[in-house]
Amino acid sequence: LEGWVGKPLWGLFLLMVDSVILAFCLVLIWLSWIWYDPLTLMAVGFDTGAFSGQTFNYIYDEPTLTVGVAKFWIWMIMPITAMTMTIHAAYNLFCRTNTTSKQ
Repeated sequence: LEGWVGKPLWGLFLLMVDSVILAFCLVLIWLSWIWYDPLTLMAVGFDTGAFSGQTFNYIYDEPTLTVGVAKFWIWMIMPITAMTMTIHAAYNLFCRTNTTSKQ
């Protein structure tokens, strides 16, 4: 594909791809923030019952059926993955912009 569009256009395409990936990662962080809602949890004094009653978000009250661990511990992979993906995507975009500006 690079041979068909030329090197400058290919570099622009790669910048666009990295930008879209970074935007996706930032949206994933934002959705995780809304899902976990840490500010409201802190506002109710970390009382998960009050949090669930106020927000109708039962993320902290639902246990897993097999192990009995709160599901939010299992779902913590989402914000962790979102953060690491954002760091990776931002680094790739930063390196790509530095590489294309030198050429």
